[in-house]
Amino acid sequence: MNENRIAIINRILKNEGPGWHSEGSYRGIMPGSYQEFQHATGETVLHQELPSHGETVIKFYEWYLEAYHTWELPEFLQYIHADFATNAGSAATRIIQRIVGVTVDGVWGRQTRAAVARFFSENTVETQGVGFDNELIDRYDAEKRQHYRRLARKNPEKYKHYLRGWLNRCDRVRKQLAAYYEDEISAAGKAYDDEDADS
Repeated sequence: MNENRIAIINRILKNEGPGWHSEGSYRGIMPGSYQEFQHATGETVLHQELPSHGETVIKFYEWYLEAYHTWELPEFLQYIHADFATNAGSAATRIIQRIVGVTVDGVWGRQTRAAVARFFSENTVETQGVGFDNELIDRYDAEKRQHYRRLARKNPEKYKHYLRGWLNRCDRVRKQLAAYYEDEISAAGKAYDDEDADS
């Protein structure tokens, strides 16, 4: 597993926090999702044994984020997509489908895969200009927040008390991505300086 994937998974684990949470989840790993992981991979560690099996937690997240096609996205979208998919499942796929302009059904099938590949091969920082990736991150972030607010509005009894925590998590992810913005701006500025020096 490459360094970028490890860094993303570690960030998600930090966002999830240690220990057990509501509905029997451990560090964001729900029992149902873990059973799917066991069925797909043959993993024998039980869900209740996860606290003493850190490597299995990492393996689960690598499998889960692969299932939501995180690594098929450009690197600048991988973290925000991975974190949202961890929390909201197919709602993350719907955001990507809206971005690339394909039928929004939450299913990453052949049409979505082809549309994602085509969109991101045609639309890059090189073709769209510096800041294109930041604009997509901003759009993804805005749609995440809309999703959470919509849930709280439609079913306040079940979801309203989660809303503040969800939005705080959005803020935290957005703040973590600010470092990416700063690095990109610095790199772009250096590139322009180098071009000037060569001219």
